[in-house]
Amino acid sequence: MTKSVGVKLWNRGRLYYYNPTDLDLERDTWVLVKTERALTPASVFLPSRPLIPMLEAPSLRPIVRKATPKDEERIRSCQALEQRVRAECLKGIATHRLAMRLSDVEILFDRSKILISFTAEQRVDFRELVKDLAGEFRMRIEMKQIGVRDEAGLLGGVGSCGLQLCCSLFLTRFHPITTKMVKAQNLPVNNSQLLGACGRLKCCLAYEYEPKAPGKPQLVQLQA
Repeated sequence: MTKSVGVKLWNRGRLYYYNPTDLDLERDTWVLVKTERALTPASVFLPSRPLIPMLEAPSLRPIVRKATPKDEERIRSCQALEQRVRAECLKGIATHRLAMRLSDVEILFDRSKILISFTAEQRVDFRELVKDLAGEFRMRIEMKQIGVRDEAGLLGGVGSCGLQLCCSLFLTRFHPITTKMVKAQNLPVNNSQLLGACGRLKCCLAYEYEPKAPGKPQLVQLQA
């Protein structure tokens, strides 16, 4: 039976599943995986286990290899650089008075690019900020505006249920959660406890909504 291992890219955010092949991986082990962007470090969160048939994806990308001591040294170096970029980015946002909130900073493992995610109510002219950061760190800068639900999935956290946020654990995409779902379950529409960490209606309101909603969030294996 095919096995899977749950990892977190750069040891944060959403959980992704990969094929461990013949590697014996324990929790918190650093490995290298291929994503759509590049070779990326990931920390093992769920050790190797058989795939549940109903969750099995057509194919899972394999773990490339365990991280070597040299890889781990570069990971620590990139993480330290991320903190420097974050500090400078926050400083630049304040200096240029930009109406945006910094969500995440990621340095590609080969140090070819800095990826910066942020949330904002409207479009933001961040050209001067990018110019400042590129001049300071001598790297390409990519800015990405995301929604508050995407931000919650990216950063992760614990919900009011005491479990890890669904959006950072297994949801592959977000579906509309409406007040119709709330009313159908005889719940008060204005109850603040129905709001998730993102400030929007909780995704889990769709789980017990009947009749079964089209496009209802499904439990599937994620791979970056």
